[in-house]
Amino acid sequence: MVTDNAISFAGMQVREVEDGLTIKQTPIDVLEAHDFSSLRSLRGKLSWLVNGTRADLNYLCAQLMQVTDVSYDQTRVDELLKRVKKAMRHWDGSVLIRGLRGEDTTDRALRIEVFADAAFANNQDLSSQLGYIVCVVNDNGHAVPLLWGSKKARRITRSVLGAEILALAEGFDAGIFIQTTLRSIGMDLPLGLVTDSRSIFDAISTDRLPAEKRLALDISVLREAFKNEEVVSIKWVRSEGNPADGLTKAEPNKALLRLLKDGTINLVIEQQIKQSTSVRLAQKEERLCELRANGSSRTHANEPADEEQGAPELADVKEGAQ
Repeated sequence: MVTDNAISFAGMQVREVEDGLTIKQTPIDVLEAHDFSSLRSLRGKLSWLVNGTRADLNYLCAQLMQVTDVSYDQTRVDELLKRVKKAMRHWDGSVLIRGLRGEDTTDRALRIEVFADAAFANNQDLSSQLGYIVCVVNDNGHAVPLLWGSKKARRITRSVLGAEILALAEGFDAGIFIQTTLRSIGMDLPLGLVTDSRSIFDAISTDRLPAEKRLALDISVLREAFKNEEVVSIKWVRSEGNPADGLTKAEPNKALLRLLKDGTINLVIEQQIKQSTSVRLAQKEERLCELRANGSSRTHANEPADEEQGAPELADVKEGAQ
């Protein structure tokens, strides 16, 4: 349904405003659960909200998702739902999507930033909660969140460093997915990682490795991604400036709410390592030239492309997207 500068579809309302667009979902009327069956139905509704606009409810929803029929505790469920109600009263969930391109702004001024955080052993089974959020950011501090998640770590970690590494690795995978998707529509944006863990920053930016082999492997993957220009920057910020911090804790996070409400992010960088811009742009141009050359050679050959002929081009695209 289309009304005054607004579109309503499948429970979402998109409205045009001066600064861009606002997206809002129809809120949940009843937030009550008296048994596991009613909780299961409520979790599905909350998941719909969380995956659409309400990233601020992601952690609470993830905690409710960990409740099983055997471990159902009415007191704990009531406490989590009380926090959900409080968050929904304080904000109506209208997300502002700002236009990132100004009159003099090109794709070179845009970048993908992946924010990651972890809460060590804060789940009832002593597993860690991992959170990440992927945004497209411009030089003016405007940002559009594209993908986020709050999930329980697949394995128990023995240290805070281990949990933070798993969170950053999850965020890196999500960032690569967004980067590859944007490339398919003609936007080749650099990818950066942001963490509030000084230990991870030091581990990636130096040659030191932790004694635990599994953590050493995860750090080596991230370090190799930086050396291979898949990641152009790694930033260390304070927890209060990391929006992913709100995806691992029940307390509201001002940085996350500012990102959702105002479409802005204020990065106070304590320390960072980054690739040379000139080198990165040269590599990007070289990759585009290779793709054009491959397409031109097939055109001159004037032969139908079978599966074997299409394989090298696909491999080149994947290599550029890594």
